[in-house]
Amino acid sequence: MTDNGPGVAPEIAQRLFRPFASTKGIRGTGLGLYISRQLVREAEGELDLVKRSEPGARFLVWLPTASQAVPTAPAAAPQATPVPPSAPPKSLSGIRVLLVDDEELIRRPMSRFLSKRGAEIREAGDGMAALERLREGFDPHVILADLRMPRMGGAELYERLQQERPGLAERVMFLSGDITHLASRGLSEVPRDRVLVKPVELAELERRIAAFVREKAA
Repeated sequence: MTDNGPGVAPEIAQRLFRPFASTKGIRGTGLGLYISRQLVREAEGELDLVKRSEPGARFLVWLPTASQAVPTAPAAAPQATPVPPSAPPKSLSGIRVLLVDDEELIRRPMSRFLSKRGAEIREAGDGMAALERLREGFDPHVILADLRMPRMGGAELYERLQQERPGLAERVMFLSGDITHLASRGLSEVPRDRVLVKPVELAELERRIAAFVREKAA
């Protein structure tokens, strides 16, 4: 896709695909390109800005295609029941995740991606809603909680679980746009492998959750 506008300035291009990066002021949320790239990456493709000397901006989408044509049986061949190819194992199969984030436009793509990787997902818009999911009987291997949320943020949720269900507190991983917020919220002793800095790439999110669960099971 190419337009004939003024193009993208270099200082803006560096943060173009980050959430809340907008050049439209109050008229834009800064989430369109971030969400678009995440959706394309869910399909194992890529979306990027192409550098060009001409005026305007150009974005390209790459999507995977079949490596070879699917063979067809000869007309005279006897019909046999086709055997579907075995799907590769999903890295998060059997892992239960409670995803706690007040930004639905960020939470939902993450939820869809993790579900496609085999995880069983429950969503909550803040810490209070997360406690309700836990009271309903959901027993997650990982509680992925944004640090800053209305009503009850990730730090308050963690503190509540430490008091009431310390075993679950040990399963909390934090999402934060700035890890310096950990110290200001009394979480300076939390290991860095339990902190994901936003915006987090979906592939990195998958890898970190799988590694966290493996470590807890060891």
